[in-house]
Amino acid sequence: MKQFLNFLSSIRLGFYLLILASFVLCAGAVTAEFFMNDYHDLNFMRFPVWLMQHAEQPLLYSWILVLFTGLFLLALNTLACVVTYFQSIFVRCHSFRRTGILLFHVCFLFFLLGHCLYEFTGTQEILTLEKGHIYGVGVTGLKITPVSIVKKAIIVNDVSVPMGTKAVMNVATNRDKKSTISLESMKPGFADGYSFHLSMKDKDLSDTQVRIIVRRDYGLYALAVGGIIALIAVIFFMFNGARRPDHHLN
Repeated sequence: MKQFLNFLSSIRLGFYLLILASFVLCAGAVTAEFFMNDYHDLNFMRFPVWLMQHAEQPLLYSWILVLFTGLFLLALNTLACVVTYFQSIFVRCHSFRRTGILLFHVCFLFFLLGHCLYEFTGTQEILTLEKGHIYGVGVTGLKITPVSIVKKAIIVNDVSVPMGTKAVMNVATNRDKKSTISLESMKPGFADGYSFHLSMKDKDLSDTQVRIIVRRDYGLYALAVGGIIALIAVIFFMFNGARRPDHHLN
């Protein structure tokens, strides 16, 4: 068991897994660049939906499985490193530098957790709404009704230049909870754990239409915790450097 833990926590294994994940990501990015029309919708799909819709395409299916397998093994490698560093800190000796390294590994685990939560529980849909009509958001049970849509513009050299959009909407959930949100360009609204954003791509819409992006991402909480831990790790490294004597002054 100890030999397996040592192998799983080895830096060499982590290095090879990073190389594998980077190569698979680059291959997917290059492929998507050449086949943008076919792969554009994949950016807005969660992992379970992605698998169901592309199960009959072996290359796509293999690509995503290899990627997530590599990321899963990388998470196990990071977790094993955390256990190893934990033992070295609290069993052998205490070191601010070792503590900082441990915290960096922990924050990386939180980043991976946040990404997984987003892929499996997150929601992101793009909707084109028209004033006065009721729209449903996928299987989430949300009902959105635009109440007012105001598009601001100024005239420059006889050309209308858009200056932003303001929209007021009623949002109803499947629990009969209703709320009214006000959206503006670069200013989202929030209701029942969802965020609502006005899309900047609205040149093809009429004055009574608006395009919005509906999101729900529980992974943001894990990412926020990971960011806080990373900041604490930096403080540990700075404190360790401040405690180290300067031999050049002797």
